[in-house]
This record gives sequence, structure tokens and C-alpha cells, in this order.
Amino acid sequence: MRLRFIFVLLCGATSACSSSEFTVAAGSDAGSADGATTTDTGLVEDSGVVTTDAEPPPVDALTDSRPDPPLDAAPGCLPINETTPTVYVNAAAPDGGTGSAACPFRTLARAATAPLGPAVNRTVSIRTGTYVETATIRVRPRETYKSDGSGLVKVSGNATTTCASGDPCTFQLDGNATLEGILVEGGTAANGIVAAAMSGGPPLIKNTTVKNAPRDGIVVIGIGASLGPNTHADANGWSGLIVRNGKASVNGVGNTFDGNKGGYYVGSTYIPGAGIYVRAGAGLFVDGGSSASNNNASGVWFDAGGASGSNTISQLTAIGNKGSGVFVSKGWQVVFRKSYLNKNSGYGLMVSYDATTSVDLGTTGAPGGNTFGTATSRNVRGGIFLCRSKADTQIAEGNVWGACPPTQISVANCDASPTSYVDVAYAPEVSGDGPPISTPVACSSS
Repeated sequence: MRLRFIFVLLCGATSACSSSEFTVAAGSDAGSADGATTTDTGLVEDSGVVTTDAEPPPVDALTDSRPDPPLDAAPGCLPINETTPTVYVNAAAPDGGTGSAACPFRTLARAATAPLGPAVNRTVSIRTGTYVETATIRVRPRETYKSDGSGLVKVSGNATTTCASGDPCTFQLDGNATLEGILVEGGTAANGIVAAAMSGGPPLIKNTTVKNAPRDGIVVIGIGASLGPNTHADANGWSGLIVRNGKASVNGVGNTFDGNKGGYYVGSTYIPGAGIYVRAGAGLFVDGGSSASNNNASGVWFDAGGASGSNTISQLTAIGNKGSGVFVSKGWQVVFRKSYLNKNSGYGLMVSYDATTSVDLGTTGAPGGNTFGTATSRNVRGGIFLCRSKADTQIAEGNVWGACPPTQISVANCDASPTSYVDVAYAPEVSGDGPPISTPVACSSS
């Protein structure tokens, strides 16, 4: 304390030492970023006078290795670090949280910028509430964003910068990332969720709903994604699920892709859309119990261009769509099993053939189990439509039709329709060719 004593002797009783002759650096608190830290300079503030006291710190300070909390954090809020396995978020928490259980972050965006080690598995545990986010929430490799089970977690995204999809999105998922138990609704971001893994394992989306996105609810690019159970992409502006690259695997019960609004023209511009829309070069596997129904342009649409490798539609319900339950363009290979493609305004299934197109509707050893109509419940135009089909080449064992064996009628071209309901309508590849469906050994009409 000797320097302070000398200072008082020299200046305390006079005005010779003006305060303007001494500069005292004021401390600063960044405060604009949760978890901000400052560097301890060793200076001690005492009534605005800076001293160089060299008194030793308390003994317990020498042995306390815990880092200082951010200046804007509440007392006792310990910070997380890059190896922290669980980070907490609560929309009702005060500003300045550190992400710990006692002092959660207030926004998902803050959790997305918290340090994460390269081989750390982390869960971001989200308390019930509504989260209005202005930036894309990027879920990094081995991160899981999930509800803590306390109630509804609703996220509205207003991001303006583009995601990997080329449009703004609310969530973007890297390889081995997981999104679970969240409702994505509201906001202005064009896409709800973009699965954009370029390496690692496919991201997982389960027990999650995306609805009313201005464009596509879920976009899959990169290596693909896994969806389900209980994944819902409903009432979005274009498609519920669009698969641009990779393969989307939709597994488990309770998945819905209903009431999506795309598949129409604005002037001469076509707005694409379906319950599930699969672009050329991508792939789709559906099994376990899913719906693509209720006023989609089509329940599932395999777009022109095709892809190598087999695609599977199993245990899919596609009813009440404005067009067909499933549309398969040229170049695709699709297996159908145990699916209910009925009560649509067009057909249960439409297929456009070229030399590489194939559909497997069931064989003797592996019956289809599909329903394309019954004696009392039918699609409006017909069970299926085959464009440029070949005579007596399509096997379809073990399915349900309006009649057994199914009725088959030729039409003039691929844009024509029969004048009344028929189980199988077809425009033959060669004029005059006969029915394409081989008479099945087993079928039923109920």
C-alpha cells in the first residue's frame, strides 16, 4: 500500500494533481454474446484509482482452476467447454446463460456456436417454449438437438442467408446429426430442415414435425438422410420431403407427408411439389407405415431422369391426392409391397416406361400385397396406368383390384384416359399390343 500512501501525501490535500492528468482504463463487458470472457489483467480497482498492489491472492484462489464465468453471466453460472456432453437451452431463461443446467442459453443459435470438440457426442436439451431464430441452426456432426420432454418445443425460423439447399432454412444437419421432438413452423425461411451431410453417416430426423414452410419442408442432399418414426412434413408450400441427392430412408410408423401444396403452374412456371418428391439421381426407401395423402398433387413423385438402383415403397398409404398416389417417370426401378394406393382423383399408380424402367408389383414367391382399388372403393380414373407398356410382361401377383383378375383397357396415348373406371389402363408401346399385366394366379377384390 506504500504507493497509495505516497499518492495521498502528494495530492490529497491540494489541487495540484488534476484528474485529467491521470488515465484510468475502464473495464468493459461485451455482453452482446452469451458466454463472452475477458482477460484478467491483475489490476485491482479501488474507487477509480488504479494501484499496483502486490498483495498475494487468497489461498483458495491459488488452487481454484475453474475458469471465470462471462461477465454478463449470473453469479454461480459455470461455463461449458468443448467436451461438455449436454448443453441446455430455455427460451424463458435470462440473458447471459452459459449453457449449463443451472444457467441455460436462451436461444438455439447460441448453442450452435458453443465450442464443440471434433470427436464429442453432444445433446442440446431444449426446454418447452417458442424459439424465434434469426439465423440458421446448424446441427454439427454427432450433435443431437432434442426436446427435454417438458412440453412443446416450437421453432420459427427467419434466417435470410442461404443453406446448402440454396434457400434459407431453419435447421441444417451435418453428418451423424440428429433432430428429435421439435415442431418447426412459422417464420420466413423457405425450407424447414435441410439434411446436408457430405460425409459421415446420414443425419436422423425423428419425432419431429415441419409444417407450413414457404417451400419444401425437408430437403435431402449430399449422402442422404434417415427419417422416422413419427416424422411429419405436412402442408408445406411445395413438397413435404424432397430428395435431391443421396437416398432418403423413411422407416417406422407414424410418418406423414400430407397436404403439401406444390405441383401447379404460376403462369408458365411450374412449381414442383408432392408429398415426397424424388429428383433424378436420388433414391427413396419407405417402410414401416407412412402416409402421403390428402391433397398433394401426387403422394410420391419420381421425377424424370431416373436413377440406378432399386427404390422401395412398402407400407405406404397414398389416398385422397389430387393426381395419383404414386407417379414413376422413365428410368426408375421401384418395388411396391403392402401399400394402399386408393381413393385418389387420378390413379393409384402411374408409370412411364423406357428401356430401363421397371416396377415390381409382386411375384409368386413375394406377393405384392398392394391395394389399387376394391369392388366398392376405388381411385377415380383407375387402379394403375402404364404408359408405353409392353404386352403381357408385367407380373403383379397377390394384389387387390376392383375385380379379380383386373380389368385392362387400352387408350390411344399417354395423355388419354378411359371413359370409365378400369383396374389397368395402358397406352401400348406398339400400337395393337395387348394387355401388359399377366393374368395373376392370386388376387382379390376386397
